[in-house]
Amino acid sequence: MGRRRVRRVARLHAGYHRGLAVYGVLDEGSVAQPVIAPTGVFTQFGGLEITTSSTALQALTDAFVYLVQYPFECSEQLASRILAVAALRDVLTAFQAEGLPEPAAIEAAMARDLERLAGMQNEDGGFPIWKRETTRGRITRST
Repeated sequence: MGRRRVRRVARLHAGYHRGLAVYGVLDEGSVAQPVIAPTGVFTQFGGLEITTSSTALQALTDAFVYLVQYPFECSEQLASRILAVAALRDVLTAFQAEGLPEPAAIEAAMARDLERLAGMQNEDGGFPIWKRETTRGRITRST
């Protein structure tokens, strides 16, 4: 038998995004929220971002912007985005939520998504996951 060579290779773990939300009501006075940097991290990568908002509406705005910019477009994802935009756009626009796309851009995206979703519908009236696939019952029901 030949000699076995073992070599150790250092590897870096892929980073990940971690979010934390703290909600509450301040009727009077102020509150201190301690923030402690984690240990054992690579300080060359990532960062710490802290945002504050006077309402919980900011979380909805962030989710809304994420949905509008979501790059994958199977029929179920398109339908979910259309539903979320239809439900939230008026509320977020009324509150003039920061970071929200312009109303014309939201309308254009809705029209585009509706057209793409209609183009994915099969001749039998059902929807596939991706265009030019067979109809899937679960996908059709959720779409």
